[in-house]
Amino acid sequence: MRMQELFRYLIGYLVGTLVFLLAIPYGLWSLAAALADMPWSRLPLPGALRLVMAACLGLLGFFFALWSNLALLRQGRGGPTDLLNVAISPRTKRLVTSAPYAYTRNPMVFGMLCVYLALALYLDSWPAFLAVIAFALVVRLYVLPSEEQRLSRDFGQQYQEYRRRVPMLVPWPFRRNSS
Repeated sequence: MRMQELFRYLIGYLVGTLVFLLAIPYGLWSLAAALADMPWSRLPLPGALRLVMAACLGLLGFFFALWSNLALLRQGRGGPTDLLNVAISPRTKRLVTSAPYAYTRNPMVFGMLCVYLALALYLDSWPAFLAVIAFALVVRLYVLPSEEQRLSRDFGQQYQEYRRRVPMLVPWPFRRNSS
């Protein structure tokens, strides 16, 4: 691996970490803290159930996010960080359709949304929960379609076939076919 490519990977993972593992969770925590005294801010779930749900969602999310990063690096020979259609880390050279990508075309996004929902549950915060839903809508309506256009350009018919058999965001095994 050349030094310039290694540097781009490091920058990509640094940007990804700062945005997705620090800034967004900090924003959710700040929102929850700022509105915690409002009578409508608490979720209507018993504490133990809420914490178990948060732990399960968080573990599932971190698992999918880590698994998808490793698959991109090993099988795709590229990194995950593409911001506003600008490749920060080197883009994948191969279309990855196995591992977590056999269940969802966006396992990293699915994983991080699970982590953010888990955080909102842990914080017991309707405002944080609604912020995650709003964030998910922006990602679904803007970010994922632009990413799909780029992947169609990069991988052509291979991507179109993959797209027909694997759901965009939420893993749904009933949609997968055996071909």
